[in-house]
Amino acid sequence: MSMFASTDDGRTGEIRIAVRALADRRVRHVLLDWDGTVVDSHEHITNAFTTAVCQITGKSVEPPAVKALIGRPVGEMFLAFGQERQLPDFLDRFESLYIGLCRASPEPLLPGILEMLQWLKDEEGIRLSITSNKRCATLQASVNSSGLASMFDRLLDGQTHSPKPSGSMGEVVMRESDVVPSELLVIGDSHVDSEFARVLNCPFLGLASHTTNHRIRADEVQRLVLHWRATEPPASVGGY
Repeated sequence: MSMFASTDDGRTGEIRIAVRALADRRVRHVLLDWDGTVVDSHEHITNAFTTAVCQITGKSVEPPAVKALIGRPVGEMFLAFGQERQLPDFLDRFESLYIGLCRASPEPLLPGILEMLQWLKDEEGIRLSITSNKRCATLQASVNSSGLASMFDRLLDGQTHSPKPSGSMGEVVMRESDVVPSELLVIGDSHVDSEFARVLNCPFLGLASHTTNHRIRADEVQRLVLHWRATEPPASVGGY
């Protein structure tokens, strides 16, 4: 089962309608994607990436070239500009820079997200966890800087667990929270999130986004809302 909401200021109301429509499924735990769903991380990712590439390779990369690749694994992004032997050093440098940016300036919350989280947790009593393909330290830094860490039961990252769309993170939540797939709800903005929900056989609420080709675009909403099981995941898994 899949529902989609736009990313304008009215999406909180749309999400409330969608979650209430799932009441018969008795949703007890929501798995939220982080980047592009809760926060707009494009600026920090772009700045950390361009600086890390320059420091490791000596090459200057223009921000538009980076933004066009966001949504892919950061290591895969790097290989468009550097060599594989440089990848370990790049990943460490990127992580250090990204964490520094998060500590200096929190990434902006997307419209309506705070109200949505408060409503789900406080009014509906639904437990919340984050599932992200970020590395452990980068996810922790981003969530901590947002001031929202206390809202979530678990932060599940793509370094400790198999990255989405593998069902590994969802399986951890089901085991620890004693819930079944029909009691989960995945909320995300990408085809990876849609496929993640399909693998878990649980409902999916997609937030349309205008960002990258790996995201769910507004012009796809009507097509995707009809048959979420038929949506194809992108060629690679997003992660930072």
